[in-house]
Amino acid sequence: MRISLALTLSAIPWVAQAQPEWTWSNPQEYPAVDVVISTFLLPINLDDPESDFQAGIRNGDYRVLCLRGLAVDCPGMDSDQPPQFGYRLVEGSSDAIDNPEHGKIMAQVHEYSFRYNALILKFIKTKETAACGRN
Repeated sequence: MRISLALTLSAIPWVAQAQPEWTWSNPQEYPAVDVVISTFLLPINLDDPESDFQAGIRNGDYRVLCLRGLAVDCPGMDSDQPPQFGYRLVEGSSDAIDNPEHGKIMAQVHEYSFRYNALILKFIKTKETAACGRN
């Protein structure tokens, strides 16, 4: 058990740093409870990560999506770099595939998360570039 835990923690170094799953556009203040609840309750539309991204941004939620497994996987992200604004685990995700249908759904969830994260990372980079231009 110690070996697998050590491998898991060394695979993604930032997971071992007690980073909260909730971090928002302003890490210094937690948003109002209604914003938190509305964001957590937002459904995932596997066919339209763009709309889900827009809904998250409207709520000030800049977190990337990550999948559960032996190690936390944030599709499209460098595993050595912690997400700047935190991450949100996709509930029900797993790398333990029970049957072909489960495998198909997990492939869709992975692709969705990859596309969603690309939008978030581009948004953050654009926002940072704009902020640098104002200084």
